Amino acid sequence: MAGFVESAGSNSVGTLLVDWVAKPAKSQLDYVRHFHENVQKLEEKRKEVLEARDRLQHEIEETERQLQLIEAGVRSCQSKAEEILTQAESMEKRIAENKRCFNWCPNWWWRYRLSKKLEKKTLPEIDQILDKIAKFGQSGKVGYRDASTVPTIEFLSSKDFWASKSSKAAADQMIEALKDEKVSRIALRGMGGVGKTTLVREVGIQAKKLDLFDKVVTATVSKNPNFETIQDEIAKYLDFSMDDRGKRRSKQEFCLRLQKEKRILIILDDVWSKIKLKEDIGIPESDQDHKGCKILFTTRRHQVVQLMDCQKEVELGCLDVEDAWELFQMKAGLRNCNDDAIKKVAAEVIKKCQGLPVSIIALGAALKGKSLAQWEATCRRLKSRRLMDIEDIDDDENTYLCLEQSFDYLKDMPTKKCLLLCSLFPEDYKINVEELVRYARGLEIFKGIHSIEEVRIEVFAAVDNLKDSCLLLDCGKSRVKMHDTVRDVALWISSNRKDLDFVIKPGAVETWPKDESLESCTAIYYKTSPIANLPEGLVCPNLKILLLGRNNYFDPTRTPSAFLEGMRALQLSDLYITDCEGLEQIIEKDVEPSSQDHYLQPICFPNLTHILIWRCANLKSLFSVSVARRGLPKLKRLVVYDMSELEQVFERGDVSMADGDEVLIQLPQLEEDEDGMEGQYATAQVKTWAIGGHIRWRWHY
Repeated sequence: MAGFVESAGSNSVGTLLVDWVAKPAKSQLDYVRHFHENVQKLEEKRKEVLEARDRLQHEIEETERQLQLIEAGVRSCQSKAEEILTQAESMEKRIAENKRCFNWCPNWWWRYRLSKKLEKKTLPEIDQILDKIAKFGQSGKVGYRDASTVPTIEFLSSKDFWASKSSKAAADQMIEALKDEKVSRIALRGMGGVGKTTLVREVGIQAKKLDLFDKVVTATVSKNPNFETIQDEIAKYLDFSMDDRGKRRSKQEFCLRLQKEKRILIILDDVWSKIKLKEDIGIPESDQDHKGCKILFTTRRHQVVQLMDCQKEVELGCLDVEDAWELFQMKAGLRNCNDDAIKKVAAEVIKKCQGLPVSIIALGAALKGKSLAQWEATCRRLKSRRLMDIEDIDDDENTYLCLEQSFDYLKDMPTKKCLLLCSLFPEDYKINVEELVRYARGLEIFKGIHSIEEVRIEVFAAVDNLKDSCLLLDCGKSRVKMHDTVRDVALWISSNRKDLDFVIKPGAVETWPKDESLESCTAIYYKTSPIANLPEGLVCPNLKILLLGRNNYFDPTRTPSAFLEGMRALQLSDLYITDCEGLEQIIEKDVEPSSQDHYLQPICFPNLTHILIWRCANLKSLFSVSVARRGLPKLKRLVVYDMSELEQVFERGDVSMADGDEVLIQLPQLEEDEDGMEGQYATAQVKTWAIGGHIRWRWHY
């Protein structure tokens, strides 16, 4: 044992002596002298590595959350840091143990070797790993974008997409246009909710599968476009950032990036007005800028198609009856339904949607799995109310909010009011634009314009605008029609929007409504139903137009005088009565003004300016002389059409009149007829009458 200790001691001393002899003595002594300093550095460096390792781990976790891949060097760096930390902790543990064992008699040889290892190897390795961690720790250096996470148009494909005949025809047209080298701009136009967004995405996917483009990108423009947001949406598909070290890249840089794509299709959804593609966004505008770039956009307005210089316009219409029923069955879960009662109700419900996909999908989803009672309740509500009143239909699926945007985008109030005026007519009614001209003039929709010809020009221009905006359907021969959902939206807007001051009340009722206020109504139209009794009082202070039409059982002889008294207090300017076969007299003799009836004196209808009476087969006279004397001070036009039994305009009745009493008929505002209608009849007392059809005419005074 003594020999072993002696031998070991001599070897250690010998090794130390060799190092000191072979190398400068001062350098070797420095390792021993700097032992405590190197141990302190080890402790400090270990803490630095520990903090750096934690920061690197945080960067790795954040990178993984962003669905990025981790750089290969990062993982080896992380492993090396763990290895160094383990070694450092082991050394610190051995140092602590050595102090306890050799506190009063230090082991110089051990200190020499450890200090040398720290200074020559361990501390430099720690500095290297800290430099690497610092490099990777910079934002964006830890990972890189996985190509599979870059957005693609295929991701937007809807598994529920269903191709109708109309959508397939539109898609085929767009694909053919995309194949045409001469076509660089294509527009898909259709009313709100018809399915334009879904269809252009599917067309983009199909174009990619057909290898027409290397990249297909899409962005939503909306009514109030944010061009930077549009750039960002497109840039995502290109794995390109508009941020350049804290500064936003220019439109020119964005354009240069797009030009790097040899074949690219840019889909711009929901365009409401003209966009200067290059100036506003940075999208190449012409073949000279980028021949391989094509633009496909959706819009509701024909005017946008023209302003955007499109070479191809494709129109997407509503679904036909067969396709609408197929889609509704799919969304409502009726394909495997064996309940004939539910299917019968469903057939009634689907009629309300009028082939509009957004309505069909929303209503079908809301009714899926519901009981027969719930189906029947929905059907009743749809007949008397509207789609937005149905439960389980979210706002983002609501057809009303979708179409209200189209209404709001109409630039002038007269055009908006013309649309609301169209909602006055019944569902599926083919509106004669000439009727709109008369009503628009009576309501003074076009302020400052009084000539019938000028009003006609303005109305036809407004109708063209509404057709271009897909809010009216062209029926030919100066007739238009409203989609039922558009009509419902217009009625909803007129009832709920206080900023319009224009409330419409259409209807087909058997009795005049008792439980709803009509005080705010501007126009009321009751048509195609027999109104047996009118109310005792009519409280409509804002009413300007009253139309009673096709009421075969309308019986004015049973009309309460209070109704007429209320009418006299109105702002009523236009009275239209059409197709009332049972009507024999406008105002019954018994309720005409007399010397005792002071409430009718001196004026019966102070604001009435236009009277149109049409196809009332049994009407024999219009007014009594008593009414005509002073009861129509503002009457400008009296138009009578197809009144085969009309005998008298003013019937004297029992009023005693002298030979000269005819001069008392005072209609000072009556104007010359400007419409060129068939037949005119003039008297000394009245400037001009416009008479149409075959009548027998005679005067009683």
